[in-house]
Amino acid sequence: MTVADILLAMYSWWPFILMVGGSILAMRAMRQRTSSGATMIDLYEQQIAETRRTNAGLERIAAALELGMGTAGSQANKGGGTA
Repeated sequence: MTVADILLAMYSWWPFILMVGGSILAMRAMRQRTSSGATMIDLYEQQIAETRRTNAGLERIAAALELGMGTAGSQANKGGGTA
């Protein structure tokens, strides 16, 4: 393979390399970022983590209420109830 063959190959491949490089640059430029610099994916992951923490807290509250309602229900039955 001579230098002329290498130059010919480079000449014939430059549009493809230019398109690939341009698309990579365009993807990096168009990536959505917030004013804080975090990407949208980072924000979605933070939102999911916060939702899980909120759900865990709500489940603890529901369990405490069910335990309290069970105790209140048993006390009502002991007292004769209202019916």
